[in-house]
Amino acid sequence: MRRGREHTPKDQYCADRGCFVIENLCNLKALVERGGCFTAHTYPMNFADVTGLPCRVIAEV
Repeated sequence: MRRGREHTPKDQYCADRGCFVIENLCNLKALVERGGCFTAHTYPMNFADVTGLPCRVIAEV
């Protein structure tokens, strides 16, 4: 688990390698119950003064 000052550098390390950490998603149980398989699409959001890289996540079922 990342905490404090380590959070941003670890996220950046992953992003530099084309891998983005997606956290704090909700209602995943409903997707799994619907069929068990889905594709997640992510779209960046431009917010000022936030940590991390906020994005909108859309599930294709």
